[in-house]
Amino acid sequence: MIMQNIRSLLRIFLMLYIDIRDLIVHAGRHFSDKTYIGYCIRKQSHMLEKLLKNMQHNSELSKLYGKDIYIDLINNLSVWKIYKYENEKFILRAAKVVEEYKEYLESGSSCPMVGKKIRKKKYINLLSLIKERRSIRNWSGERLSSKHINTIIEAAKWAPSSCNRQTSHFLIVDEEELIKDISITVRGGRFFFDKATILIVVLNDSRPYLLPAEKYIIYQDGAAAIENLLLMSHSLGLGACWGAYTSDTGIIRSERKVRSLLHIPIYFKISGVIALGLPNEKVCDIPRREYHDIVSFNKFSY
Repeated sequence: MIMQNIRSLLRIFLMLYIDIRDLIVHAGRHFSDKTYIGYCIRKQSHMLEKLLKNMQHNSELSKLYGKDIYIDLINNLSVWKIYKYENEKFILRAAKVVEEYKEYLESGSSCPMVGKKIRKKKYINLLSLIKERRSIRNWSGERLSSKHINTIIEAAKWAPSSCNRQTSHFLIVDEEELIKDISITVRGGRFFFDKATILIVVLNDSRPYLLPAEKYIIYQDGAAAIENLLLMSHSLGLGACWGAYTSDTGIIRSERKVRSLLHIPIYFKISGVIALGLPNEKVCDIPRREYHDIVSFNKFSY
């Protein structure tokens, strides 16, 4: 009992340490950093665009709430211009949102970009793909093509992210020694991750999140990207396994080792590690819980 209490206290101190560390890191953010400003512009233009769409429901509240976002977005676009960063698509889109919001402030009418076009949806049998996917723990060792890797990353980057921040970064490891060194730090994967052809370390930049309030949203954004990555890998005939390795697991030594090996900045959180390759095994169907066991309506119930 005493040892259990000591462990609980250690976990609490560890979580406090991580929260304090994150706050210190955030206090030193570089506001001229192109990547960081990009996160802010994506988030602010996303929020302003949604407010424009909802003006008709509560225009006064939307106007009050939107004005600060509008000013912040203009300031960030100005910084982007001062540093002469290139006009990427999301910058042009953000500028258009600013113009639409300005028009609303001046005339009281809005015509937001959201929902202007209704496209016919093309449905595929996604449920079958989801049901077929399995975690693979044995690979053939055959190299993956760059086309496969590019397609997987393309799918991952299209995952939803909170306020469209798009903070995910995908660090691909294909050097044999590095794979071995990282594998031993992955709980649950230390005995087989080193057999994978590549590892994909999924990182999320914590700087644009409000910490500690949004600290778990960081990992939710990373998890959404990982699920896309896993499904696309399976659709290409590849096999993957998700290593649940995060900065807040308490494995401080392992985290430091991975950060040092891969030169990962302190403000990036490790959302997970994916072992990937051509499968060398067939995994049997694993039954899932019944619908009535996992669903309740209006009030929680078992």
